Amino acid sequence: MSRAIRLFTFACLFSSLALVAGSVFSQSVPEPQGAAAPAPAYNTANETIVNGTISQVLTHPATGLPLGLHLMVSTPKGTVDAHLGPYLAPVAEQKGLVSGATVRMLGVMMHLPAGDVFVVRTISLGGQTIVVRSTSGIPVRQFQSSAPLRGAAGAASAQREGL
Repeated sequence: MSRAIRLFTFACLFSSLALVAGSVFSQSVPEPQGAAAPAPAYNTANETIVNGTISQVLTHPATGLPLGLHLMVSTPKGTVDAHLGPYLAPVAEQKGLVSGATVRMLGVMMHLPAGDVFVVRTISLGGQTIVVRSTSGIPVRQFQSSAPLRGAAGAASAQREGL
């Protein structure tokens, strides 16, 4: 009988150790904290014009910011992080998007958890305007160039100019 008790004790001890070891080495899964917030929508009614000088051209933005080309633009009110999307980076220098260039950008300021980003729809420099996004905010793959900002979009935004 004592052998049976020892065997039973050993089995209980082994089972207890197995349970403890399993809970220690198990992977904890984080609890879902609700659905992720959707990205803010681009709204042409919120467009503004930003004038400034490119101080830095970044192809790899900070963590949490949209991927693609970013321009750090110095304005009278501070530095603005301007996002030009994923398609312009290979031809940025060819288009004149270099440090020291003076630009005029039409877009919408978006507040993201990682920081504020000016989402550019059109950018003007050197007598040309490059269309970066459609009016719904979708980046375009082939860039259209035209005369500097004029017309309804430029006139309506001129009232809100000066970021």
